[in-house]
Formats: sequence, C-alpha cells, structure tokens
Amino acid sequence: MGTEDCEFRNEDEIMAGLRAGLETSFREFDKLVLTVSSGILALSVVFFDKSGVAHSHVNWLIASWIAFLLAILSVAASLWVEQAHKKRLILNNGASDEKERQLFKMIGWLNWLSGGTFLLGIVLLVVYLWVSVIGAK
Repeated sequence: MGTEDCEFRNEDEIMAGLRAGLETSFREFDKLVLTVSSGILALSVVFFDKSGVAHSHVNWLIASWIAFLLAILSVAASLWVEQAHKKRLILNNGASDEKERQLFKMIGWLNWLSGGTFLLGIVLLVVYLWVSVIGAK
C-alpha cells in the first residue's frame, strides 16, 4: 500500500487497520510462546525423569518450569481477554470505548508478561544446564 492510498482513507480506518495488525502480531507471539514453552517444559520433564542421573542444582530447573508455566498461563489469560475485547467491540458495533481500550492494553501487558516469563524460563534452564555440566566435571 503506497502513501497515496492513505489519502483516501480516514483516520479511523487507518487506526483500525493498525490495531488489527497489532492484534495479529500479539496472536502470533502468543502461539510462539505457547508452543515453545510447552515443548521445552515437556521435554525437560521427560529428560529429567528418564535420565537416571543424580541431578544437582535442581532448583534452577524447577524455577524454569515455573517460569514456563507462568508463560503458558499468561498466554491463556491473554487469549481470554482478547475474546472479551472482541465481544466488547461487537456490542459497540466496532466503536471504541474506555473499557475496550483497557482490554486492549491488558492484552499487550499480558503479552509482555508471557514474553518475560518465557525468556526467564530459558535463562533459568540454561543456568541449570550450565551449573549441572560444570558441576559434573
């Protein structure tokens, strides 16, 4: 879309398009965090359980599991709030109001939370692996 296309659209249409794009970005981010967190959590539990090795520094691993669980829960909460947001827009025939804007901000906040806890889970898992490997030598 070139800049000349924007001249024929009003500001509300432009903002609606930008918000729709942002919502799509949130949704894709949610999918990524949910998929990767669930996979890492499942794999690390299975490997921990089946390895038969005496594990040291297991608190780091448990902390990473908690972080991944929090990431998964915040994604679920984000999807729930997104549903409430869409229902609000439908009830208002697409018009924005204070409650709708609050829900939209909450979606963004929950995405930051899920991203932060996801990254924290990765860092904690790397720390666990690092201290376990160094400790095993």
